[in-house]
Amino acid sequence: IPSFVKSGSVDRVIVATRNASGVARLLGVSVAEELIARLEVPVCIIGPRTHPGAACDTPLGQVLLATTLHLNCPLLAGIASALAESNHSQLTLLHVLNTDGMSEQQQQAARAMAQRRLCALVPNQSAHRIPPIFLVHEGDPATIILREAGSMAQDLVILGSPHPSIVSWVLETSVVRRVAIESQCPVIVISPTIQATTEYLHEPVDAELGFVRS
Repeated sequence: IPSFVKSGSVDRVIVATRNASGVARLLGVSVAEELIARLEVPVCIIGPRTHPGAACDTPLGQVLLATTLHLNCPLLAGIASALAESNHSQLTLLHVLNTDGMSEQQQQAARAMAQRRLCALVPNQSAHRIPPIFLVHEGDPATIILREAGSMAQDLVILGSPHPSIVSWVLETSVVRRVAIESQCPVIVISPTIQATTEYLHEPVDAELGFVRS
């Protein structure tokens, strides 16, 4: 698949995955997990719990971007913002804050800083028909992301791939893996090696599929 993606100038990959565990996990990572780690194009994952209506014939009404606010987050925000803007969708940006060891004052300062950084990721908010939502929560990242995706009836979740180690995949502790497996809507995972261009961020979007056109 990586060879075909490179030779065929493919810019999107859509793949289904299933929830393997136990011995199956020890025998090796799934094709979807390997593609996330190796490809330099967005990988859209259709997990075993994805609702059929979320993957086809459904307008893209809600887009959730979960970001760790790392160096690659402007790229993720640009893609999510372009998708939401093109489809007149509700864009939600979510950051899960790690406040372990912080005092109450430090926690308040960290929340305020994270909120400002999230807002700064969408500089042209007026271009969105529906104003973006910016959320800062605390807790287990995968649990929070899945909770927000479920409670807000998201049509698409966008994540950045941190290239987790094989240990995290086997032990099922990877945030990306947990969200992809348990999400009820498609999950687009974007590698930090992807180079954004203006043309890429504003390519046509297929609203009926709920994700960018292949």
